[in-house]
Amino acid sequence: MLSLHGIELTEELRGRVEPALVDALDGLVPDLKVRGHELPGARAALVALAKESGVHQSVLTGNIRPNGVAKLAAFGLDDLLDFEIGGYGSDAAIRSELVGFAQRRAAGEAWPAVDRETTLLIGDTPRDVKAGIDGGAKVLAVATGVFDSETLASAGADLVLADLEDTEAVVSAVRELRHAA
Repeated sequence: MLSLHGIELTEELRGRVEPALVDALDGLVPDLKVRGHELPGARAALVALAKESGVHQSVLTGNIRPNGVAKLAAFGLDDLLDFEIGGYGSDAAIRSELVGFAQRRAAGEAWPAVDRETTLLIGDTPRDVKAGIDGGAKVLAVATGVFDSETLASAGADLVLADLEDTEAVVSAVRELRHAA
């Protein structure tokens, strides 16, 4: 946002921008709750995956961490994710670099090797697919947004699902990608 306006992000400015972004979103949360919605099947998938041994769920988002948490909290999904091991827009300007931030945070939690074989990004845009591939993650694409399954497959996703509504299909896809050699 700042670079689009020719403004260099200094540490002093960062100290002012992030609180302003948090305040701005706080004012929008009531509208978000009315206009937004959780994707059908998302909650069930998160709950089911939380029961899978060795699965640790977080987020990769262009939002700063507090705003990423607030957006998910608006729909009661925040308790299902570990925000300590996420990747956030405030970590890097390049989306694929966020994967590495999340991997390093997860590895810091003393889990086994955190790399492409153990990292799975679930997303619904070609940009998500590219971020996962370039960042060193396997990619499960879900055609829940404006991009269809064919577009997501063409972008290079390891596996594509039409939606999140079939919880067992989501869990099976995650298992398949986790165990793929």
